[in-house]
Amino acid sequence: EKVQVIKTVEEYAIVFHNVGFYFYSDNKMLLSSQPTQDKFGRLKDIIKKEISTHLIYFENKDSMIYCYGYIAPVEYSQINKSIQMFYVNNRPVTCRILNQALYDAYRDILPTGRHPVAIVFIDIAPGAVDVNINYRNHKNFQSWKNLVLNSILIWVNYIGLIYYLKLLKVYL
Repeated sequence: EKVQVIKTVEEYAIVFHNVGFYFYSDNKMLLSSQPTQDKFGRLKDIIKKEISTHLIYFENKDSMIYCYGYIAPVEYSQINKSIQMFYVNNRPVTCRILNQALYDAYRDILPTGRHPVAIVFIDIAPGAVDVNINYRNHKNFQSWKNLVLNSILIWVNYIGLIYYLKLLKVYL
């Protein structure tokens, strides 16, 4: 239960980067983060330093949806999904379709048993959001998935190219 509370505090700390966050449990400080200028500044407080220094910014925009965020090269993949966060209009969400888009983008380069690092923000114009959306309204979910997939795929392909070039250099 404490782990879930910490995760929730961290998720909101990332979005509300201009607010200081201090989290105590059993009289022990578990999170201390001063206000920052932007989300990346806050990510450096929340995520392990060896990963946050290698995060790569990406973005993609269409008429109704703006998708942006940070991904890490495949060599910083994790043994669990703890550094995968999705936000829609600054609210943390768990969405299987968005998660699948991330794994689809990494499909050809991610080692078995590893999980990509990604913090993805999706801003959707109010006119594009259907509050009555459900699993039957697959068209809207599919368009979100495609935008996220295309946004991430551009950068993952670039990261994959660098990864394979490094491997090639090792074998030469």
